[in-house]
Amino acid sequence: MATPIVDFSTFPNLRYRNPDIQNVAVAIAGEPKQIDLEGITNSIEQRDHIFYVRLRDKKELLVKPYLSVQEREVIPRLHNSEVSGVVGFNKDYFVEEGIRTPSIDSALESKSVFLDEVAGLFGKALYIIHSRGISYNQKFNNRVFADDITGKVRISDFSKAQLSRESAPFIVDLMEAFNYMESLARSYGVKEQDFFKAVDNFVSSYALEDRSREILMGTATHYLYNEQPQNPVRRALERTLKHK
Repeated sequence: MATPIVDFSTFPNLRYRNPDIQNVAVAIAGEPKQIDLEGITNSIEQRDHIFYVRLRDKKELLVKPYLSVQEREVIPRLHNSEVSGVVGFNKDYFVEEGIRTPSIDSALESKSVFLDEVAGLFGKALYIIHSRGISYNQKFNNRVFADDITGKVRISDFSKAQLSRESAPFIVDLMEAFNYMESLARSYGVKEQDFFKAVDNFVSSYALEDRSREILMGTATHYLYNEQPQNPVRRALERTLKHK
Protein backbone atom coordinates (compact mmCIF):
# COMPACT_ATOMS: atom_id res chain seq x y z
CA MET A 1 0.00 0.00 0.00
CA ALA A 2 1.35 3.40 -0.97
CA THR A 3 1.30 5.72 2.02
CA PRO A 4 0.15 9.27 1.17
CA ILE A 5 2.41 12.21 1.96
CA VAL A 6 1.18 14.41 4.80
CA ASP A 7 0.41 17.98 3.74
CA PHE A 8 0.21 20.46 6.64
CA SER A 9 -1.58 23.00 4.45
CA THR A 10 -4.67 20.75 4.70
CA PHE A 11 -4.92 21.41 8.46
CA PRO A 12 -6.51 24.91 8.60
CA ASN A 13 -6.83 24.72 12.40
CA LEU A 14 -3.27 23.55 13.10
CA ARG A 15 -1.75 25.27 16.13
CA TYR A 16 1.63 25.46 14.37
CA ARG A 17 1.44 27.82 11.41
CA ASN A 18 3.87 26.83 8.65
CA PRO A 19 5.76 24.38 10.91
CA ASP A 20 9.51 24.40 10.38
CA ILE A 21 10.04 20.71 9.69
CA GLN A 22 13.41 19.07 10.21
CA ASN A 23 12.42 15.61 9.04
CA VAL A 24 9.47 13.24 8.59
CA ALA A 25 9.41 9.47 9.06
CA VAL A 26 6.61 6.97 8.59
CA ALA A 27 5.80 3.84 10.59
CA ILE A 28 3.76 1.35 8.56
CA ALA A 29 1.68 -1.45 10.02
CA GLY A 30 3.36 -4.84 9.69
CA GLU A 31 6.87 -3.43 9.69
CA PRO A 32 8.84 -4.62 12.75
CA LYS A 33 10.90 -1.44 13.04
CA GLN A 34 9.46 1.29 15.25
CA ILE A 35 10.64 4.88 14.96
CA ASP A 36 12.26 6.49 17.98
CA LEU A 37 12.49 10.28 17.99
CA GLU A 38 15.04 11.08 20.70
CA GLY A 39 13.46 8.83 23.28
CA ILE A 40 9.85 9.02 22.12
CA THR A 41 8.80 5.59 20.95
CA ASN A 42 5.17 5.19 19.91
CA SER A 43 3.57 1.97 18.78
CA ILE A 44 1.71 1.85 15.50
CA GLU A 45 -1.49 1.11 17.49
CA GLN A 46 -3.94 -0.47 15.05
CA ARG A 47 -3.45 2.15 12.33
CA ASP A 48 -2.16 1.52 8.83
CA HIS A 49 0.52 4.17 9.25
CA ILE A 50 1.60 7.08 11.44
CA PHE A 51 3.75 10.04 10.44
CA TYR A 52 6.44 11.12 12.91
CA VAL A 53 7.42 14.73 12.35
CA ARG A 54 10.34 16.45 14.07
CA LEU A 55 10.34 20.25 14.03
CA ARG A 56 13.53 22.28 14.17
CA ASP A 57 12.64 23.50 17.66
CA LYS A 58 12.85 19.80 18.73
CA LYS A 59 9.09 19.37 19.19
CA GLU A 60 7.61 16.18 17.75
CA LEU A 61 4.23 15.77 16.08
CA LEU A 62 2.37 12.57 15.27
CA VAL A 63 -0.02 12.62 12.32
CA LYS A 64 -2.53 9.77 12.54
CA PRO A 65 -5.32 8.52 10.29
CA TYR A 66 -8.65 8.00 12.04
CA LEU A 67 -9.45 4.49 13.21
CA SER A 68 -13.22 4.84 13.43
CA VAL A 69 -16.20 7.10 12.83
CA GLN A 70 -16.37 7.65 16.61
CA GLU A 71 -12.79 8.88 16.73
CA ARG A 72 -13.48 11.27 13.86
CA GLU A 73 -16.39 12.70 15.87
CA VAL A 74 -14.42 12.98 19.12
CA ILE A 75 -11.19 14.57 17.88
CA PRO A 76 -12.66 18.06 17.12
CA ARG A 77 -13.82 18.31 20.75
CA LEU A 78 -10.30 17.49 21.92
CA HIS A 79 -8.65 20.10 19.70
CA ASN A 80 -6.21 22.33 21.61
CA SER A 81 -6.79 20.42 24.83
CA GLU A 82 -3.56 19.81 26.76
CA VAL A 83 -5.09 16.59 28.04
CA SER A 84 -5.23 15.10 24.54
CA GLY A 85 -2.37 16.90 22.82
CA VAL A 86 -4.48 17.26 19.65
CA VAL A 87 -3.28 20.39 17.83
CA GLY A 88 -4.95 20.00 14.44
CA PHE A 89 -7.23 17.83 12.33
CA ASN A 90 -8.79 17.45 8.90
CA LYS A 91 -11.15 14.90 7.37
CA ASP A 92 -8.47 12.20 7.05
CA TYR A 93 -5.91 12.82 9.82
CA PHE A 94 -5.37 14.43 13.19
CA VAL A 95 -2.15 15.84 14.66
CA GLU A 96 -0.90 15.17 18.20
CA GLU A 97 2.09 16.57 20.03
CA GLY A 98 4.61 13.91 21.05
CA ILE A 99 4.68 12.77 24.67
CA ARG A 100 7.95 12.87 26.62
CA THR A 101 6.50 12.34 30.09
CA PRO A 102 6.53 8.67 31.20
CA SER A 103 3.25 6.89 31.83
CA ILE A 104 2.06 6.71 35.42
CA ASP A 105 2.74 2.97 35.27
CA SER A 106 6.40 3.50 34.31
CA ALA A 107 6.88 6.38 36.75
CA LEU A 108 5.60 4.32 39.67
CA GLU A 109 7.76 1.39 38.65
CA SER A 110 10.85 3.64 38.65
CA LYS A 111 9.69 5.29 41.90
CA SER A 112 9.94 8.74 40.32
CA VAL A 113 6.43 9.72 41.46
CA PHE A 114 3.93 8.73 44.14
CA LEU A 115 0.39 7.65 43.28
CA ASP A 116 -1.26 10.21 45.55
CA GLU A 117 0.74 12.99 43.83
CA VAL A 118 -0.45 12.19 40.29
CA ALA A 119 -3.99 10.98 41.12
CA GLY A 120 -5.27 14.55 41.33
CA LEU A 121 -3.86 15.30 37.86
CA PHE A 122 -5.54 12.17 36.53
CA GLY A 123 -8.87 13.20 38.06
CA LYS A 124 -8.63 16.65 36.52
CA ALA A 125 -7.83 15.18 33.10
CA LEU A 126 -10.83 12.87 33.19
CA TYR A 127 -13.04 15.76 34.32
CA ILE A 128 -11.90 17.80 31.29
CA ILE A 129 -12.65 14.93 28.90
CA HIS A 130 -16.07 14.26 30.43
CA SER A 131 -16.95 17.97 30.45
CA ARG A 132 -16.57 17.88 26.66
CA GLY A 133 -19.11 15.06 26.44
CA ILE A 134 -16.50 12.37 25.74
CA SER A 135 -16.39 8.92 27.29
CA TYR A 136 -12.90 7.37 27.09
CA ASN A 137 -14.44 3.89 26.78
CA GLN A 138 -11.36 1.73 27.40
CA LYS A 139 -8.79 0.84 30.04
CA PHE A 140 -6.26 3.47 31.15
CA ASN A 141 -3.24 1.17 31.58
CA ASN A 142 -0.11 2.81 30.11
CA ARG A 143 -2.24 5.54 28.53
CA VAL A 144 -2.01 8.22 31.26
CA PHE A 145 1.06 10.47 31.39
CA ALA A 146 1.40 12.85 34.34
CA ASP A 147 4.15 15.18 35.55
CA ASP A 148 3.61 16.21 39.16
CA ILE A 149 6.28 18.94 38.86
CA THR A 150 4.76 20.81 35.91
CA GLY A 151 1.19 19.76 36.70
CA LYS A 152 0.68 18.61 33.11
CA VAL A 153 -1.18 15.43 32.26
CA ARG A 154 -1.93 13.66 28.98
CA ILE A 155 -4.22 10.80 28.11
CA SER A 156 -3.42 9.04 24.86
CA ASP A 157 -5.31 6.85 22.38
CA PHE A 158 -8.89 8.03 21.86
CA SER A 159 -9.53 5.37 19.23
CA LYS A 160 -12.43 3.88 21.23
CA ALA A 161 -13.75 7.09 22.77
CA GLN A 162 -17.31 8.14 22.05
CA LEU A 163 -19.65 11.07 22.53
CA SER A 164 -22.41 10.60 25.10
CA ARG A 165 -25.11 12.53 26.92
CA GLU A 166 -25.91 9.62 29.24
CA SER A 167 -24.27 9.10 32.64
CA ALA A 168 -23.63 5.37 32.27
CA PRO A 169 -20.52 5.57 29.98
CA PHE A 170 -18.93 8.15 32.29
CA ILE A 171 -19.62 6.00 35.35
CA VAL A 172 -17.88 3.11 33.57
CA ASP A 173 -14.90 5.43 32.90
CA LEU A 174 -14.70 6.29 36.60
CA MET A 175 -14.88 2.63 37.56
CA GLU A 176 -12.03 1.91 35.14
CA ALA A 177 -10.06 4.83 36.62
CA PHE A 178 -10.49 3.67 40.22
CA ASN A 179 -9.73 0.05 39.33
CA TYR A 180 -6.65 1.21 37.41
CA MET A 181 -5.38 3.12 40.46
CA GLU A 182 -6.09 0.15 42.73
CA SER A 183 -4.17 -2.13 40.35
CA LEU A 184 -1.22 0.30 40.39
CA ALA A 185 -1.31 0.43 44.19
CA ARG A 186 -1.29 -3.35 44.40
CA SER A 187 1.46 -3.77 41.79
CA TYR A 188 3.84 -1.20 43.27
CA GLY A 189 3.27 -1.71 46.98
CA VAL A 190 1.41 1.54 47.68
CA LYS A 191 0.34 1.65 51.33
CA GLU A 192 -3.37 1.61 52.10
CA GLN A 193 -3.41 5.13 53.54
CA ASP A 194 -1.58 6.44 50.48
CA PHE A 195 -4.12 4.75 48.21
CA PHE A 196 -6.94 6.34 50.20
CA LYS A 197 -5.22 9.70 49.78
CA ALA A 198 -4.86 9.09 46.02
CA VAL A 199 -8.60 8.41 45.69
CA ASP A 200 -9.34 11.51 47.77
CA ASN A 201 -7.13 13.66 45.52
CA PHE A 202 -8.71 12.18 42.39
CA VAL A 203 -12.24 12.88 43.68
CA SER A 204 -11.36 16.46 44.68
CA SER A 205 -10.05 17.16 41.16
CA TYR A 206 -12.89 15.41 39.33
CA ALA A 207 -16.04 16.44 41.24
CA LEU A 208 -15.89 20.13 40.33
CA GLU A 209 -19.53 20.77 39.38
CA ASP A 210 -22.98 19.23 39.69
CA ARG A 211 -22.71 16.95 36.65
CA SER A 212 -19.39 15.40 37.63
CA ARG A 213 -20.54 15.05 41.24
CA GLU A 214 -23.62 13.20 39.99
CA ILE A 215 -21.42 10.82 37.98
CA LEU A 216 -19.17 10.30 40.99
CA MET A 217 -22.13 9.44 43.22
CA GLY A 218 -23.41 6.99 40.61
CA THR A 219 -19.99 5.33 40.61
CA ALA A 220 -19.85 5.20 44.42
CA THR A 221 -23.34 3.65 44.48
CA HIS A 222 -22.10 0.85 42.25
CA TYR A 223 -19.26 0.04 44.64
CA LEU A 224 -21.48 0.24 47.72
CA TYR A 225 -24.11 -2.11 46.31
CA ASN A 226 -22.01 -4.45 44.16
CA GLU A 227 -18.64 -4.83 45.91
CA GLN A 228 -17.69 -6.46 49.19
CA PRO A 229 -16.97 -4.19 52.20
CA GLN A 230 -13.27 -5.08 52.02
CA ASN A 231 -12.95 -3.92 48.40
CA PRO A 232 -10.17 -1.26 48.45
CA VAL A 233 -11.96 1.16 46.11
CA ARG A 234 -15.21 0.88 48.06
CA ARG A 235 -13.39 1.51 51.33
CA ALA A 236 -11.54 4.50 49.87
CA LEU A 237 -14.72 6.04 48.46
CA GLU A 238 -16.62 5.53 51.72
CA ARG A 239 -13.82 7.27 53.58
CA THR A 240 -13.56 10.13 51.06
CA LEU A 241 -17.28 10.81 50.70
CA LYS A 242 -17.77 10.71 54.46
CA HIS A 243 -15.57 13.81 54.76
CA LYS A 244 -16.95 15.71 51.75
